[in-house]
Amino acid sequence: MENHKRVKTGIIYLAFGYEYLLMATHSAKTAKKTNPGIICEIITNLPFDNLKVGNYSPFDSVKIVKYESKINRMIKTNIIKYASFERGAYFDCDTEIRGSLEPIFKCLDRFDVAIKLNPKPTFKDYEIAPGIPGQFFPFWAGGVIFFKTNDKAKALFRRWSKIFKQAGKSVDQPALARAIYDTPNVRLLSLNAVWNTFLGDEVVILKNKKLSSESLKWLKNSRIWHYRKPEEWPYVAPDLYSIHQHLFNSMINPNKSILMEIDNVGRRYKILASPLYRYIFNRSVLKKIFLIILNIPVKLGIMQGIKLSRDKHLNGENYELKQIT
Repeated sequence: MENHKRVKTGIIYLAFGYEYLLMATHSAKTAKKTNPGIICEIITNLPFDNLKVGNYSPFDSVKIVKYESKINRMIKTNIIKYASFERGAYFDCDTEIRGSLEPIFKCLDRFDVAIKLNPKPTFKDYEIAPGIPGQFFPFWAGGVIFFKTNDKAKALFRRWSKIFKQAGKSVDQPALARAIYDTPNVRLLSLNAVWNTFLGDEVVILKNKKLSSESLKWLKNSRIWHYRKPEEWPYVAPDLYSIHQHLFNSMINPNKSILMEIDNVGRRYKILASPLYRYIFNRSVLKKIFLIILNIPVKLGIMQGIKLSRDKHLNGENYELKQIT
């Protein structure tokens, strides 16, 4: 194998909207802690001053793009062209890096791309090729992708992007499966759940949502924890709220909608990070009472409503829609 330690390695994030920027910052901070020396890059449509964040920022480079948040997957599906390193990974923002990524970087000596293979068939309605339904073919989780920035990997991403644009869908994983089918020359390594652990699939949650012994085993072994929803995994919320307190003042000329978004996200994470919420979130009756009480000042017109679940379609900056090439 090559001496991969001499090769420039890194992680690239795509964060459109303020809440995703918070989560990407948290993920990159965990990556820096567990993988000293790794490069962390971010693409965002929220202009912020990385120098103003100072030592609290984990990002070695920031690229501001003037696109609306709703087309973020157009960039994700060809994210490789934005990466400055020779080997690395794209991670969804709602992840925590809990251990060394070295084993997969070593595997990139022999493979071009590495992605977690989902063990269950998909129920999404699409065809891999004429006459081959997607349900009959494996599909891969596109939220964690390791890659080598060579021609074969770039061809796979270009194909993924093209298929996604042509399909006109909101989800990108069917397009990824088709792209893998259409790019047989790429050396693909399928990963297991250690490298992309989900709360719902690999971690068994009981009806009372207390972690079983099997769940704890998965969490212990997981290198990349994909928590997805902070309101359902509020142990991450204190760190996200702390990041908010360092980050919100670094925004560059935020417009009214961005200021409102920042305010709403900050109030939400103040609640999610509280010991009270982390105590009651597993207790359904107490949680219902809490939500009723929280809604009283909203009905009285004293304050705006607070959604505990994140908005998947945050506006970000209101840029004119541009064609991505």
